Amino acid sequence: MVVRAILGTTRITGFGFLLGGIILLSLGIAIGIFSGSSALILVLIFSIVGLVCLAFGIWYYLKLALRSSWCIRVYREGFTSAQGQTPEAFRWDQIACIWEYIVFSRYGGISRHKYTIQRNDGKQVEIDEAYAGLEELGDTIKSEVNTLLFPKVLATYHAGDLVSFGPLSLSQQGVCKSNGEMLPWSQVKNIRIISLLVMIIREETSRLWFSARSFKVANLPILLALLKQIAPDKLKRE
Repeated sequence: MVVRAILGTTRITGFGFLLGGIILLSLGIAIGIFSGSSALILVLIFSIVGLVCLAFGIWYYLKLALRSSWCIRVYREGFTSAQGQTPEAFRWDQIACIWEYIVFSRYGGISRHKYTIQRNDGKQVEIDEAYAGLEELGDTIKSEVNTLLFPKVLATYHAGDLVSFGPLSLSQQGVCKSNGEMLPWSQVKNIRIISLLVMIIREETSRLWFSARSFKVANLPILLALLKQIAPDKLKRE
């Protein structure tokens, strides 16, 4: 049964660049007509910036036209992604990793938001703000996958095996970088999640031992849930 169908994309960004380009070109032409050669540099600046805005606006709308048939359909057992070809099925129990990429604007809002979802067989799909309702869709996918994946991760950890989150792995012995360097739990002062960074501070020196952008860390919500279970005193969120 189809729970949700998400289609389409916002056109505000493309329209803004087109409008800005037209305004800037118009200003450049007007300045050139009424001021003559005395304002040549100003005319060139307005014209060049206006043409760049127009070009970007046209490119954006062409991208929207190519993506107009893209579709995500969510079912009880997973979702399908159609991006101009045969739909790919992603069952909840077949999804191995989720990466979430977020860029905040200077005004506090989100200017860029993207999810990369990978199946057990390595097949990936990217879902970004080209889809209307991205935040709700992302929350649904994370909730369904995390509910199934966390018990497996916890069982793997308690079995004494290494649990990988991309550049960082956890085991009963400690935390491990992707290059194999390990820091025992007794030497971990704290693990900090600050804004879009994941950092590990060494106990003896209080120096930074590990740092990575959060979008590089696979299954970050599961990493946080695991740390709350096994090392709640070392987890710091700011």
